[in-house]
Amino acid sequence: MRKLGMQCFLKDLFNAPESVMRFLCKLGRLHRVPVCDNNAESNVEHILKYNSLFFTPTERITGKRSQYGNRNLSVKRDFIVDRKILPNIKDNSEKLNNLEMNLKNTENSLTELNSQFNNCSEHRTELEKKQEALRKVKNELRHEVLKISEIQFQIKQLTEIYNKKKAEVIDEEQEKAYVKKKICSANSTKKEILSMMHKLIKEFLLCKKEKLKRILVLKFFREKISSLESEIKTREETQSDIEKRLLEKIVENTELKSQGYRLYHEIKKLDMDKLKFLIPSSPAQIGMDILPEPHGPES
Repeated sequence: MRKLGMQCFLKDLFNAPESVMRFLCKLGRLHRVPVCDNNAESNVEHILKYNSLFFTPTERITGKRSQYGNRNLSVKRDFIVDRKILPNIKDNSEKLNNLEMNLKNTENSLTELNSQFNNCSEHRTELEKKQEALRKVKNELRHEVLKISEIQFQIKQLTEIYNKKKAEVIDEEQEKAYVKKKICSANSTKKEILSMMHKLIKEFLLCKKEKLKRILVLKFFREKISSLESEIKTREETQSDIEKRLLEKIVENTELKSQGYRLYHEIKKLDMDKLKFLIPSSPAQIGMDILPEPHGPES
């Protein structure tokens, strides 16, 4: 067929949703109407053996074979005129695809942020557990400080006893060595307790600082999540509006085609000899001449 000038079928010249394309193919048999180039001019009769309707860049060619006698073939040529039907309809599929992709990316970002938020919450729980443990250590240190106070009180009592013993001059050197030993032991114990207390206080301050950092990070992520949720809602509303407008355009297109199909049948009932000067322009006429006609005498 390509040698005869056929390039494609009429349905290959435009894109439409699957349901709309099925309707057009069923109504006008667009999948059976060939579109040819200028080489078809020399092969019109040969092409009309296979298809009673085909298009060239400038004409709509229809063939009709007589049912009686020599079954002569009559050829009708109609010039194609651009009527610019529905010039404002735009294909928003690319925009819809971009919006769907942006929505998917936003959902992925929201999932990642939720995962990070959960990780921060777990880390916060661990820090709170550490803080509780440090509180226990702090309480233990308070008990140790009380013990140190008791020891200091005991040291004071021992010092008073020492002074009494010294006043009485009863084995002064032995008492002095004994008290010195007690003081050194108490000071050593005090030093260890203070060192441990200093270390625990330092760790407590570090944990407090880390907790504040995590709280700030959590606050930042909450604000970002809120912003993303607002953006998702806005995009969903925009997408809904676009889908509504697209549905309205499809309904308008279907109504226009139905109206054109009805006008075609009304015109067909009129005296066609009086309307030869009219050029068929309704898209509802495409493929109608190839529909089977009832048998009967030629008009």
